Amino acid sequence: MLSRPLLALLVSLSISTTSLALDTQSFTLRHVHRTHADTGHIKWSDVSQDTITASQFSEETPDGSLTHTHSLHTRRTNVHRPISQAAFHAARAQSRKRKKEKSVLGKFALDREWGQSMGWKEDDVEGPAIDKRETILALAKMTNNAYLSPGETGWYDLGGNWTADHNIGWEPDADGFRGHVFLSSDNATAVLSIKGTSAGWLGGGGPTVRKDKLNDNLLFSCCCAHVDWTWSAVCGCFGGGNKCDEDCVEDALTEETLFYPVGINLYNNLTYMYPNAKIWVIGHSLGGALASLIGTTFGAPTVTFEAPGERMAAQRLHLPMPPSTQHVTHIYHTADPIAMVRCLTYRSGWLKHG
Repeated sequence: MLSRPLLALLVSLSISTTSLALDTQSFTLRHVHRTHADTGHIKWSDVSQDTITASQFSEETPDGSLTHTHSLHTRRTNVHRPISQAAFHAARAQSRKRKKEKSVLGKFALDREWGQSMGWKEDDVEGPAIDKRETILALAKMTNNAYLSPGETGWYDLGGNWTADHNIGWEPDADGFRGHVFLSSDNATAVLSIKGTSAGWLGGGGPTVRKDKLNDNLLFSCCCAHVDWTWSAVCGCFGGGNKCDEDCVEDALTEETLFYPVGINLYNNLTYMYPNAKIWVIGHSLGGALASLIGTTFGAPTVTFEAPGERMAAQRLHLPMPPSTQHVTHIYHTADPIAMVRCLTYRSGWLKHG
């Protein structure tokens, strides 16, 4: 479901501006993805051209015709990648170990120090031209579409030994990580679009609401959404008064079916499917924060919309900090309570809805 703030952002971005001639690419929806409710395995579905043509993903161009592609400008982007994923996750494990040993350094200092000593590869890759309004608008539309299903069966499973399971269809009650994959016409660039939190209080919301809120509260709340006796906290880490067992929260985030590890597996699936493609990551709200965490993990160009700040989430996950995160771009507007951190009272709408 498209949030009202994102809808307002799309409208504001529709204002035409003059842009310099840059390289351009056109993207088409090629796959949709979700996770198996029990195993956490990634499920994929190819999207046919007939489905796209008949779906709400079509939009009218200025001359009145319909288009099913998203065109945007690109430019070279500086990124820092871990020397290897094995080294990256070994650094995470070492950071957790050092944290449990009660080092005198602050946790963020530990992760920053260990990340910079781990070793990174600096590179210039093709990324979205984030200074161009038309590019941001195209990415915002792709992000919005992550909340919608084209409605065609044909899931295949890349879990386990990368085998394809063509017998599993789209399940309307599937409650895991969801989104879309857009590819350029030459398959040179893939855009992974991640769905954010579905708000059940707006009507319906879909089956992902419970797990969306679980991940929201483990990653971003002070203590697993413990507010008072009327709330059901998502972990048992509250220590009474104003105390929370930080190690307990971090241990709760190691569950493999949570969205960050699922997103890591999903990115790896994409690199297997398109080994020569550049991968960008985008998302809105929770999906934007996950996109940022994944983009930092792999050094992928990333654009997020209205995402909660993810520094504390990165600390809880013990993600090594690269020398620069300039390849990650956050887009907000000042009417957004999440970005502006305006959840101040028990009457706050943000607080009421999770």
